[in-house]
Amino acid sequence: MDVQNIIVQKQLGNWKPNQYLSNLCISYFEEATYASKRLFPLCPVQLPSGYYYTFSKADLARDNVQRKPDYGTVAPAVMGLSDDSYSCHLDQIIIGLDKIITLAYQRSGAAGSADPIRARIKTITEQMALHQEIEFAKKFFNKGVWSNQWTGGTTANDAQKKFKRFDDATADPVAFIDARMIDIRRNGRRRPNKLALGIETFAALKNNPFIKERVKYSGTTQNPAVVNENVLAQIFGVDTVVVLDATYNAAGVGEPEILYAARRNPRKVVGKFQILQCH
Repeated sequence: MDVQNIIVQKQLGNWKPNQYLSNLCISYFEEATYASKRLFPLCPVQLPSGYYYTFSKADLARDNVQRKPDYGTVAPAVMGLSDDSYSCHLDQIIIGLDKIITLAYQRSGAAGSADPIRARIKTITEQMALHQEIEFAKKFFNKGVWSNQWTGGTTANDAQKKFKRFDDATADPVAFIDARMIDIRRNGRRRPNKLALGIETFAALKNNPFIKERVKYSGTTQNPAVVNENVLAQIFGVDTVVVLDATYNAAGVGEPEILYAARRNPRKVVGKFQILQCH
């Protein structure tokens, strides 16, 4: 049957091809759950490699204003300026598209969800976002990446940079985060505006007595008090709280699934977080 005959049969109501359901979909696509783009702003560049300027934080923070002497001028202030380099590397994925399958779709007039071109574009977009999330976790949400790093445990010790795990009923995460934010403000000269949490840390904070104490009187029968990202952002005094909860399959093709968090860390510590300055 050619295309014209199919069109005629469809108009007569006699065309009943075996098509897949299009009004029901259980999606494995994570889409908006990826945290990397919500934490760090994208910096587009025109060249694959080049340089950028770096101003001296020490010179900018120093009070260089002096009292003008009579009949003279003050010494010029020192404003340090240096440069650094960047380079971009290309990551790629290729997914095949069978033209015969595409032709069958076009002839049958199947619903848009079955469009093989759209399906592969959606898959490629998901794959690139997942890869970016994994690379982000490896480089920015891992042990040894940041200089001011603390470790959660059963006891707190400021000298050793240890704090009580947030799933400990005696742990006060608000006081601890406040202290870390003050440290960042003193050293970085900017107020932290984003807080990144691992999924276990987020779950521990939602059930922490010190957090629940701050919200327990804000709920009603119709609208019970809940602890979500927005509530935590208000409690901790940041603009955004982002939970890193994306997962990926570490198994090869044809092997049983091995699902890990995209920010997988061999040492599970309930209290993994990063306070960021993303202005």
